[in-house]
Amino acid sequence: MSVVSKVGICNIALAMLGAAPIKNFNENKRGRQCEVFYHSTVAYLIEQYDWTFARKYVSLNQVVLTDDVPEGLYTYQLPADCLIPRELSPRGSRNFWEIAGDVLYCKQEIANLYYTRNDFDVARFSRTFENLAAAGIASKLAPSISQDVKLAATLFEQFLAQQREAWATDANIGNVYRGHDETPENDTFVNPDLAGWLEIDAYTPS
Repeated sequence: MSVVSKVGICNIALAMLGAAPIKNFNENKRGRQCEVFYHSTVAYLIEQYDWTFARKYVSLNQVVLTDDVPEGLYTYQLPADCLIPRELSPRGSRNFWEIAGDVLYCKQEIANLYYTRNDFDVARFSRTFENLAAAGIASKLAPSISQDVKLAATLFEQFLAQQREAWATDANIGNVYRGHDETPENDTFVNPDLAGWLEIDAYTPS
């Protein structure tokens, strides 16, 4: 669990720029900029990746829609705190599903969903996420605070590299079993016929 506050994360970003820390977001213009960039950066990062601290698993409730539903599909209400639906259970399956508004359509009569919740509670952030958020905020603050174009570009490149490392670190937490992937015929590289069903291009040796 995190013990760093929103302001604390922003102060890490300011330190990366060699700027003085702030005590709160209303302290001055720099503080107000930090608040804007904090919220936009955290929201972007949480949406971009299946973070373990924001991951949730629930059984969905079926809903009856007044609109016509294609034959063979069931409809389910997405949870109120669902930011990004990730995958139906069992994970790694090829069961059809799609989202329209706040409703999930799928071919399963019982649907269990993994998703990223709309969780912006700083106390839940991992250390990895805290540092990534700080790097992202620093890259956004750089043009106005340092007015150094090269520094801004360098910080952005560092942020991208740190993002890849953060994803790899978080991905190594746990051991997700994907039984579907154990069968070679389910791989489009091995079985090109599957690619047509998935509507993607398969690799074809020359």
